Amino acid sequence: MKAKLLVNLANTVTGQQVADAVQQIAGREYHQEVSTVTDDGSLYQIGQNSDYPYKDIAIGVGPNAIPEVAMELRYDEIYVLSWEYSGEKFAIGYNDNDVVEAVKSFRDKLELALKE
Repeated sequence: MKAKLLVNLANTVTGQQVADAVQQIAGREYHQEVSTVTDDGSLYQIGQNSDYPYKDIAIGVGPNAIPEVAMELRYDEIYVLSWEYSGEKFAIGYNDNDVVEAVKSFRDKLELALKE
């Protein structure tokens, strides 16, 4: 199950502001890695890499919700996406509603964090 929800922003935000807010929310499960290096700098994949697979989250930007964030750019469209990170996960059963609820919850927290 894939989920993609738009974050309601009051103003444009920088990639760094988004990364800081995601880190605040995700805590020890915060995930950031360089996904692409360009002449203009690096693009990062940021999100939450949880022990529970249905809580894996990535941040997408722009109208196509591309999961690559440039820290110095300003964005007026941010999406919270369900994601699948590799690694050891707890083997638990979950359904599509769990995925959607995890994305909604993270989106709501991100909206609040970006308004502060």
